[in-house]
Amino acid sequence: MASSPQVTIVGLGLIGISIGLALKQSVGQQSFLIVGHDKNIAAAEYARKVKAVDRTDSNLVSAIAAADLVILDLPLPEIRPTLAAIAAALKPGCVVTDTANLKRPVLQAAAELLPAHVFFVGGHPVITAADTSFYKATATLFAKRPYCLTIAPATAAAAAQVVSDLAERLGAAVLYLDPAEHDGVMAGVETLPAIMAAALLATARQGAWKEEIKMAGAQLETSTRLTAESASLLAQATAGNRDNVLSCLNALGQQLDTWRDLVSSGETAALEEAFSRALAVRGDWMLDRTRPALGVETAALPAHPNIWMRMLGLGGRQLRGEDERTSQKD
Repeated sequence: MASSPQVTIVGLGLIGISIGLALKQSVGQQSFLIVGHDKNIAAAEYARKVKAVDRTDSNLVSAIAAADLVILDLPLPEIRPTLAAIAAALKPGCVVTDTANLKRPVLQAAAELLPAHVFFVGGHPVITAADTSFYKATATLFAKRPYCLTIAPATAAAAAQVVSDLAERLGAAVLYLDPAEHDGVMAGVETLPAIMAAALLATARQGAWKEEIKMAGAQLETSTRLTAESASLLAQATAGNRDNVLSCLNALGQQLDTWRDLVSSGETAALEEAFSRALAVRGDWMLDRTRPALGVETAALPAHPNIWMRMLGLGGRQLRGEDERTSQKD
C-alpha cells in the first residue's frame, strides 16, 4: 500500500501553524501527513497541542526527506541557508514553497541551490494580523486574503498548480505576480511605512520627548507601529529591496515638499482639500479590503483538476519541464 502524501512545514510561527490548522480543517479525514519542524521547542509543542501537525521532527533533514510538499515559514535571512541544508535530501518531484515578503532573492537562492528534480514556487500570504505570535494562529488567518505566487519560467505548471491549490484550500485568493513587480509593491506598502515610523519616532525624540509621550494618543501609536519582529528583519527587507525602497523614498520626499509648501502657505482651504483627498483614499482602501482579492489569469498555468489529491504522484511521475531543467543544469 502506498504511503500517504506528506506536507512538511518548516517554521512553526503564526503562518506555519495557521497553514496546518487550515489544511486540517479543509481536508477532513483525507489521508495525508503533516510534519512540523521548528528549533523553538515551545512552538513545536504548541503546534502539536492544537493539532496543526500530526507530528514534529527536531531534525530538519529527517523532517523533509519524505515530503511531497515543503512549506518554508521562515524569515528572509534563513531561507537561503535552509535551502542549502535540505537540497540534497529532497526527494525527486518534491515541491518547495515559502512565505517570505520578498521574492527575487528567494527565487534566486532556489535556482542556485535546488537540484533539477525539485520544483520551487515563491509564495507570500498577505495577512493583517497585528500580533504575529505563534499562539495566535488560526485556521481563518488567510480567509479571503491575497496569496501571492511568483513562478520561475522553468517551473513545471503542475508544481505551480500544487501551491495554487494549497492557497485556495487555505481560503485565500491567488494572485500571480512577477517577482520584480511583487517586490516593488512591497517596498511601498511595507518597507516605506516602516521607515516612516522610524523617522517619526526619531523626530519626536528630538523634541520634548518626555512631555510628548504623556500626551501622545492613537495617531502617534498607529503611525509608529512596526510589525516586523526584529530590527534585523527590517534591515534585511530594506537592503534586499534597495532600488525599490529608494524609489519610494524619493516619491515620499516629493510629497513632503508638497505638504511643506501647503503648511507654509497657511491656506486652510488648501490644507482641508489635501486632507480630504487623503481621507477619501484611505476610505476607498478600507472598503476594498472587505472585497475578495481577484486572481490573475495566466495561460502559462493550465488547469490540473484534483491535483492536490494526486500530490503524492509528483514524486513518481515526470513533471512537465523537468527534462528542460535537467538539461539546463547538466
